[in-house]
Amino acid sequence: MEIRQLRYFVAVAEMQSFTKAAKMLFVSQSALSQQLGKLEDETGLHLVDRTTRAVSLTDVGKKVLPSVRHILREVDNLASIDEASSGLLLDGRHEVRIGFDLRGMYNRDLRHTITDSLFKLRALVPDLHVSFAALNHENLVSELEDGRVDLGFFLHQDRRLHGSNALEVKYLGQDEMVIAIRSAEDVGEGPDAARHVLRKHDVCLLDRESTGSYQSIKIFEELGVEPRLYFASSRESMLMLLDSGECASVLPRGVILRHDRSNVRTIRLDMGDATLYWLAAWHKDGDSRIIDAILDAISCREDLFFA
Repeated sequence: MEIRQLRYFVAVAEMQSFTKAAKMLFVSQSALSQQLGKLEDETGLHLVDRTTRAVSLTDVGKKVLPSVRHILREVDNLASIDEASSGLLLDGRHEVRIGFDLRGMYNRDLRHTITDSLFKLRALVPDLHVSFAALNHENLVSELEDGRVDLGFFLHQDRRLHGSNALEVKYLGQDEMVIAIRSAEDVGEGPDAARHVLRKHDVCLLDRESTGSYQSIKIFEELGVEPRLYFASSRESMLMLLDSGECASVLPRGVILRHDRSNVRTIRLDMGDATLYWLAAWHKDGDSRIIDAILDAISCREDLFFA
């Protein structure tokens, strides 16, 4: 049993809706339902009756709810005591410099989670000053190693950052590279469909993003195709070219899932070279208190990353 499962139960009880509770908690509806199911399995208690239109507590759920609320109040009281005594309440000026590699910039929900956590931290760190940077992969690694960036976020084809012994690296989640094309007709699935699209269409990649281009070329080699390549100066211009039907593209699946355009087709490749990993990295000698608070906020979100 986990504290978050108890919070999910209370939210569902109060909202009487999985949809509304999920929005309030900033989690996906499926994740909410799954965790509540785990709570019922682990306790052996049937807490909620689910129908297509409504959610209601069972008699057992109604009896349990006051106790769960009491437990959560005590947990929150302990948390507030811990915050006051843990040393996170810092005096003086504190600067936090956060960097994203160019592929990692697309995840708006991740960016919002980070900035929301920083906003809340200002109550504990009154003189907190924050700056942000978007850099290519190599430059971001260098800035972290030299201490010019405190915390960096990467979308990388490896779960490690090679040659960076000075850095701590934490795995956050996964994504994958897909072939994308705007087409009024179904383009099929799998490597054969990808080969057909790549032989028929030019391909646009993101300029200055060397790791993404290298990964795309490895995918082309594994598929046995050599498409003609164009490079867009920004992700926005690349997506506009894709939306206009000018070319195909190779990009993270999470970009397309958040890109609300009709007839944009994606082809999943089901190959190791297409896998992407979300990573956070920071210098081993850095002040971990603020970094830990940001990473804790990210770990509480189950819907930030796609796979």
